[in-house]
Amino acid sequence: MEPNRPQGPLRTRGTLALVAVLLAACSEAAPGVHPAEGTAPEAAEQAKALITRAARAQDDGRFGEAISLLEQAIERGPYDEGVHYQLGVLLVEHASAAEAVSYFASTVADDPKPQTSYYFWGRALAKSGDVEGAIGRYRKALEVDPAHELSELAWGELLERRGDDAAALAHFERAAEIHPEFRPALLACARVLERLDRPDEARSFRRRAKTADPNTPMRFLYWARALLAADRPKAAVAELERAVRAMPDNEEARRLLRETREELGAGR
Repeated sequence: MEPNRPQGPLRTRGTLALVAVLLAACSEAAPGVHPAEGTAPEAAEQAKALITRAARAQDDGRFGEAISLLEQAIERGPYDEGVHYQLGVLLVEHASAAEAVSYFASTVADDPKPQTSYYFWGRALAKSGDVEGAIGRYRKALEVDPAHELSELAWGELLERRGDDAAALAHFERAAEIHPEFRPALLACARVLERLDRPDEARSFRRRAKTADPNTPMRFLYWARALLAADRPKAAVAELERAVRAMPDNEEARRLLRETREELGAGR
């Protein structure tokens, strides 16, 4: 699971907001992922400086420079999900499809959270017109992380473009099941249901979308539930730990964390 997975395109935010998002990601490494051995504090500071410069370049429309700076930050600093995600957005939206495909094909093997690389690799392939290749990468992302709602949504969008509304709806509904406040999935469900002449269900999804908060701290608990249902208890524990930190009074998160830890301990 990706604890700091952004739920909207960061390119729409101002420089200061972008820097805050990325530097916050730097301060909280993904669960089970640690800086490379020997990473010095100076290297982490250099990475933060590069991220700040990348944000300014992005705000000024110098996307090639921003991509280069983020690549340097990733090479020098500790692993963090937010920077990888933002680089993926920039590569898919502002580099050539071939460049984006090449980058993610070369990095996925060494990515501690490969679902991110598979997801953006899929988006790059879709941009190039290779729909089957894109679907294959989304499938791989979901094999790694069954709670990766972004890949479910992207897979469904490709099927929708083919005109296969029934199959697309299944993926959109699964994305909304994983993350019940993932607004893009809720709106996608409504859109397809309207075409399928199921107006009452479509209205229900649209009502949910109006009040949905994709970045709610409940997302950690949503992801944990999906991971537990997929029999991924270790990954679920990482999300439950984040849920408890974000919502210390949430009884369900505390109970599930305690029970899952006990089950993992009993299985040793």
